[in-house]
Amino acid sequence: MLLNHLHQLPHANARRGTVSDLKTPAGLSLAHEYVPPIVRRVHTPNGGSHVEPPLQQQWSNLEKLRWLAASIESENPGVTIRVGDGRNWSGKRFIHGTYDIHVKSEKFSSHGGAGSYDLAWWQLNGIKTGLQAGRASNAPT
Repeated sequence: MLLNHLHQLPHANARRGTVSDLKTPAGLSLAHEYVPPIVRRVHTPNGGSHVEPPLQQQWSNLEKLRWLAASIESENPGVTIRVGDGRNWSGKRFIHGTYDIHVKSEKFSSHGGAGSYDLAWWQLNGIKTGLQAGRASNAPT
């Protein structure tokens, strides 16, 4: 399981956040159900980097999405991304396999009911691209 494996990593350069102030649209706190994964960004001598632990295909979809969110956080200090089970209902029936994404920084806060795993993965990559573009546009020239 991802969370058990991640807690075994060294804490140097690790990012871990809290969600005590993040709420779902209905005002439900995510703090009771969310344990952020710990990832570590390793910088290589040639100027590149990678995330440890690497993504494992045997992890659940929720664990994979949380890993991606943590890897994005590791590149963007001050940004908190939380992925939770979607709280989607059809009539009186709960719809399983959907995901919500919460993003927070000192400049913005956003919540998206992402829907499916594929759509949530796509949205997280869009968040990553937007943060990269923001850093590039704020870089000294």
